[in-house]
Amino acid sequence: MVSTNSVQKSLIAEVLAPVFGAIEQYDLSDVNSGLSSTGVHLLIVDFSDEAIIESEDVLSMLSRDEPVCLLNEVNLYPMTEGQRLAWRNKIINEIRKALPDFADEIQTPEEVRSKEKLHDIWVIGSSSGGPQAIREFFEVLPSLPISIVLVQHISEAAFKTFVCRVIDSAPNWNVVAAEDGLEALPGQIVCVPKDVYIQVSGGRFTLVPHNSQPSFNPSISASIRSICRSTPGKMGIIILTGMGDDGAAAIKEVSKRAISVMAQDAETCGAKSMPDSARATGLVNFTGSPQELAAELTRLCGAG
Repeated sequence: MVSTNSVQKSLIAEVLAPVFGAIEQYDLSDVNSGLSSTGVHLLIVDFSDEAIIESEDVLSMLSRDEPVCLLNEVNLYPMTEGQRLAWRNKIINEIRKALPDFADEIQTPEEVRSKEKLHDIWVIGSSSGGPQAIREFFEVLPSLPISIVLVQHISEAAFKTFVCRVIDSAPNWNVVAAEDGLEALPGQIVCVPKDVYIQVSGGRFTLVPHNSQPSFNPSISASIRSICRSTPGKMGIIILTGMGDDGAAAIKEVSKRAISVMAQDAETCGAKSMPDSARATGLVNFTGSPQELAAELTRLCGAG
């Protein structure tokens, strides 16, 4: 950064240091001699400093392609701590835009802490024969530090009974019906009702209407796509027994971001076409019975 105001330079360096480390500080003599030899690629130019504004050398530097110059027109000294942090985040966004190749590497301490709290989300999809496979799966699955989104093709009338059966099958988990604003927590199974898919925003689930067909709206693929787009964390996919091919299309689209894609083996399925369609993508990493799938998930979570 360049300024002749020593207090301003110290404050800017202090506010930005948690993100960028030590901040090089320059004054007009450095600008007059040229900054090309310093290796500086981006410079914060303090336009709250009248001496900087009046410098022809500074104005000449602003017309060049290198270094990239960001203009700061505010004085940090009278600001509160909160105002300085808001200024910092504004500058960081401008730096990300100015240096797009490095945008993903620039993170505020708040963003780092937020990512440290992230936990994996697994989408489990099932249809015909699903309740039996789900019971066998959860009866042997220990509590894990993940959220599970359970998408079962089921009628509205049978949904409450289905949720109760999942509760009985998974006593070590917090089993809930999905609803808007529900917090995404580890150790949680979220059951998704018919005609909606689910996404994550600000660490909370949101239900989105899904009416792709007049009477039956399979939403496994829609939920997989939505969670992949909306969660900043990692996700995994398990396709259990079922008719049709719901889930396969989304697997093709999001497999590169998935921790793992798993499917129930044909031998233990009540209806095998859905997991078979998943396997036909060539992207399924593991196939097994519900109990074997549970063991593999436990292993992937480092608990087995």
